[in-house]
Amino acid sequence: MKHPNKSKSPDAAGLTQNEKTNKTQLDSMLENLSMVDDWALITLVFSVQFSLKKVLFYCEWQPYLSTQKQLAKLAGSQAYFDAWHRFVSRLTSQQGWTILMLCGGAK
Repeated sequence: MKHPNKSKSPDAAGLTQNEKTNKTQLDSMLENLSMVDDWALITLVFSVQFSLKKVLFYCEWQPYLSTQKQLAKLAGSQAYFDAWHRFVSRLTSQQGWTILMLCGGAK
C-alpha cells in the first residue's frame, strides 16, 4: 500500500518534508535575530546584561565574572531572575512567541 502523502513521509532523520521546511525557516529567522538588553544592577557591585546573537544566549557581567560560588549566589537572586525575565519577555513580545521557561536554582 502506498503512503497517502509522500511529502509527509519521515526521512531517515525522522522529519517530514514539512517539518524540514519549517525547521529551515526557523533556523534562518533565528540566525538573523539579535537583541541586547540594558544592564541590570544585581548588587551594588555587579551588573548583568543578556543578549541573543545568532541563536545563542549570552550573559555578560560587570565589572568582572565572579568566582563560581559568588556567581551561583548572584544567579540565584531575585534581581537576576527579574532581569532574565524582562529580557525573555521583551524577546517573546517582539517576536510574537510563547515560551515556557523553567528556571532552577532561584531562591
